[in-house]
Amino acid sequence: MCPVRISLLSLVLASTSTVLLSTANNVPVPVFKSFPTTIKTSIHDTVLLPCYVENLGVNGIRWWKDERLLWDTSDEKVTPPDNIRVFPNQTLEVADLKDSDTGDYICQVVRP
Repeated sequence: MCPVRISLLSLVLASTSTVLLSTANNVPVPVFKSFPTTIKTSIHDTVLLPCYVENLGVNGIRWWKDERLLWDTSDEKVTPPDNIRVFPNQTLEVADLKDSDTGDYICQVVRP
């Protein structure tokens, strides 16, 4: 998992990385390439939260905020709030930041 912390008035983002430790059939293991990050910004700004994963393969990505699922590449029924979108490289964009965007954001690799 790759957690990110957002807090406002000054927005602070911090992230760390976790790696899946085992695989079957010698398939390369997904590896987070996102580094711990702290970003300071303000209300109404836009931030990008990276989730760079090497060897993602057939695995999916989930984005969480405060234990609430925001995005799941394998579940089209999960739709993020209007000010949030996910790019093809799994980066999460939070636009027009507001107080309700404060919280912990986590990027997770999910096996099919």
